[in-house]
Amino acid sequence: MDGSQDDTIWNEMGVQGLQEINNKFEVGTIFKEDINEKQKIINAVDDLVDKGVNLIYGHGSYFGKTFVEIAKQYPDVHFVYFNGNHYADNVTSVQFNSHALGFFAGMIAGKMTTSNHVGAISAYEWQPEIEGFFEGAKYENHLIDVHIDYVNDWGSKTEAEQRYEKMSDKHVDVIYPAGDFFSEEIIKHASENNVYAIGFLEDQSIYDSETILTSTVRDIEKAYIEITQSFHKKDLDGGMLTFGFEDDIVSLGVFNNDIPEKYQKMIHKEIERYKETGLLPYQK
Repeated sequence: MDGSQDDTIWNEMGVQGLQEINNKFEVGTIFKEDINEKQKIINAVDDLVDKGVNLIYGHGSYFGKTFVEIAKQYPDVHFVYFNGNHYADNVTSVQFNSHALGFFAGMIAGKMTTSNHVGAISAYEWQPEIEGFFEGAKYENHLIDVHIDYVNDWGSKTEAEQRYEKMSDKHVDVIYPAGDFFSEEIIKHASENNVYAIGFLEDQSIYDSETILTSTVRDIEKAYIEITQSFHKKDLDGGMLTFGFEDDIVSLGVFNNDIPEKYQKMIHKEIERYKETGLLPYQK
């Protein structure tokens, strides 16, 4: 990982995924922190291969380009990383169908706003859940204004807080902080301001069940297990591997009791329909 296991929820999930691999497959596992330069990646791979490692995870998009550049030197090693567009015969980029996830969360935001102003603070503009959130909110509520801003950094709490303050001036009453380093901080501010929030990456209702309407969840531990299982079965191909609702790796978290029960049932029904058909509500 390019940081510490204690930096973010995302990094913590990666370590937990590795621990699950250790428990389920009874294999040796190693993790390295602060691998945040190209040469550090190369040195870490050399060291791991010397130790007999044949499956290497780069826990984020940062590792993809370097993995592809060096992959041919290690034909007996399979490289896996997340959220990138680089791949090779023995390099797999793992994606999550976050667009649909954001769409259903956006529908809930569109339903629950009373000001007709909702907001999303994203780490980066390319995050597909943000486009989905916008579309879902607009689909549910044609009168809504969706305010979106980007921090352009996974790790800047201060920047995210500044963008939240600007959105507060626009009477936003549902906020979606789509960055694991700053989501908890923004949720705290939302709670103080009696603003609803959408949790990110994990089910954040465990921290504040009154503020969180639902969460856009990715089961990273299960993804690690599924990928490793495929590797051991020799079914893991290089290229792009996408997980979604149908794999039970992408999901919405617990629903807030303030959401009308009839509406909750409708959302669950639409998600089940999406699992079966791949069609979002507007595609009926």
